[in-house]
Parts: sequence; C-alpha cells; structure tokens
Amino acid sequence: MAGKKQLFALGSATAVLFGVLGVPGARAVGNAEDAPGIDVSNHNGTVDFEAVKADGQEFAFVLATDGTSFTSPEFDTQYQGAADAGLIRGAYHFARPGSGAAADQAQRFLETVGYSADGTSLPPVLDMEANPDGAACYGLSAGEMRDWIKAFLAEVKEQTERDGIIYTSPGFWKDCTGDTKEFSENPLWIADWGVDEPSSIGGWDAHTFWQYSDSGSVDGVDGPVDVNRFNGTVDELKALAAGAAARGSAAPGGDVATTAAITRDEVIDRAKKWSDDPVPYSMENYHDGYRTDCSGYVSMAWQLDTSLSTVTLPDVSHPIEKSELKKGDIIGNLGPGTGGAAGHVVIFEKWANDDKTEYWAYEQTPPETVHRKLTYPYPGKDDFAPHRFDDITD
Repeated sequence: MAGKKQLFALGSATAVLFGVLGVPGARAVGNAEDAPGIDVSNHNGTVDFEAVKADGQEFAFVLATDGTSFTSPEFDTQYQGAADAGLIRGAYHFARPGSGAAADQAQRFLETVGYSADGTSLPPVLDMEANPDGAACYGLSAGEMRDWIKAFLAEVKEQTERDGIIYTSPGFWKDCTGDTKEFSENPLWIADWGVDEPSSIGGWDAHTFWQYSDSGSVDGVDGPVDVNRFNGTVDELKALAAGAAARGSAAPGGDVATTAAITRDEVIDRAKKWSDDPVPYSMENYHDGYRTDCSGYVSMAWQLDTSLSTVTLPDVSHPIEKSELKKGDIIGNLGPGTGGAAGHVVIFEKWANDDKTEYWAYEQTPPETVHRKLTYPYPGKDDFAPHRFDDITD
C-alpha cells in the first residue's frame, strides 16, 4: 500500500498465493476458505474490476486520501467500479501524523468517501505505516502516536458508528506505538509479507485482513498489485460490511457503552467538576479518559465506560417529555445524522423560571465547559428534545 505514487516497502519479501495467483514456488497463504481481495491506489491507474471479480477476488480497498491535502484522482472511478462489479469495497486514508491534526485528516477522508452503511462497504481504514518522506514515526513519541490514532478513530466512530480498521505492519506498530493494546476493539489489517502466518501484535487475538504481498498478479490490474486475505469466509466478509463484529477484535463495531446505575446528584457532581475547572473543548482530545466534546462530556457525567456520540447516546437513554425533566437528564438533537458538528447535547440542571422557558445547564462547547442559562429547548434549535439515561436513579 502506498500514499500518492510512492513505492515504499512494509517488508522484504514478495510471496504470493500459488494456485490462486499462479506464481510458481510461492508460499501457501491462509485458510482455503479465506476470502481473497486486493487494494489499489492511483498508482494502479485504471482497474477493470469486472475482470478482478472474475479472477476470484471478493473485495477491494481503494486509496481515498493522503495526509492533509492529497486526494487520489482515481478514487471515485475505482471505488464505484468495485461496487459495480459486485465486490465488497473499502476506502483507506494514508495517515500523516506529523502534519495536520488527526480529526482534520479524518474529516477530509470521510467527506471524500461519503461512507454509508449500505451493507457492501467495509468500515473506513486508517493506514498507519512508515514515513516515506522524513523522520521515523513522523517525529512523534509512542504516546503522541497513540493519541493521534485515538483521535482519528474517534472521529470515524463519531461520524459512521463503525470502529475503523487499522492497517499497519508489525515493525511500525511496535516501533511507533510501543506495541500498544489500546486499539484491540478495532479490526486489524496487518501487512506481513513472506510468512506462513502473520505476526501477533498489540492486543489483537487475530487479524481481520492480511496483506501478504505487494506483488500479486490479478486479472484486470496492470502490473503488480497488493494482495490480501480476509480472515473468514465470503459470508463473514459480507457480515462485516453489514455491521457484524470483526474476527479478532474485542467488540462489534456497533457496540455501545456498558452502563451502571448512577444517581442524579452524582451526575451533577461529575458535570460540575469540568465546569469548576473548565476543560477546553475538542473533538479529538481526552480528559479524565473521555473525549472533550459535548457527547464525551455527557458520557463522563453518566460514568459510561467509553465516550459515546450524539448518534449513539440514544442507545443508553430514552426520550421523555419536557414536564418530566429532572437534574441529570439531557437535551439535544440525537440519533442518526447528528454525528460530528451536526449534533449537540447539554446536561439539564434545573428550571430558571416558573414558566419553564429557561433552564440552567452544564455544557461542553467552544471554547470550554460552561454552566449557563439557556432558552428551552436550545437557542435557535427547535429540534432539541429531552432524554433520560436508562440507569439514572433519584
């Protein structure tokens, strides 16, 4: 896999699958039932995906973006071509952690791809590999690299409700993240060439995809092409595209937080902690283990075990009437289509007047956490509505 038109290696061998790709003397790779597939970029030029499909391939990953400014000129044609040929498709972003915020790169990637849960598109891919242009590990420490990855994947989860796939090599992961186990909930696409089985890294029980060579030969692609195996059957591949759990990841991509009972007073006390010592707003940073945006703030106040989004908060709460509002409830626009900057939510404290047209709220909003009086349901927002945490107690 390469960003732009770079040809840099993740390993030293060029083994391909004998019998499927017809290269004498190549290693046997994976289980016979594992679904084969390719990944392509603008370097591969025009691809005949009908021929790719006829050659036995079941999926194709396509480079969409690279760093902060490059968009593959072949992306739209390749991505649509894969779908038209009946392939399960996926898109990937070549990360440049040393130049540009993770959330900004993720946002541009997702805007380019236009990801939708159509049942045939795999979760978005974050391509983490060696810096082709400069300092090792992009000049970042292992901790800084982990934070960058976390911020990128948080943006993906916020906007798509999917756990993004991580593409990496054993060398990069160990050298640049300290072989962290922090991302084992995300599907792993490992690049490990010239071996009978890929290496074990991080906290993953198994890989989801394995790129075993950069020099495969597949009908429909001129010249060498990256070749891969999905760790499962074609039906399991289709299930992953439809939202099922990836083999080897710690949790399904659509899972939400584990919840526990909490009192209303405890919710307000937790919310007050951030407002008393205001926490700067950010959709990519974390504080006390929670993302420092509005939905991360609610997740913290409700003491969830992860930061949910405005899309997924309804999974642990339910709508209530205005007349039912009590401290610790929330008011916002929640549900599908509210990811990223499209959604917002605040924590209700108490009514500010007898007419119940104004209320006091705790809110995580730029530039930092505030405790302030708001017009019901929210200034300039008629679509905001109240919700109650399923496990809150009086």
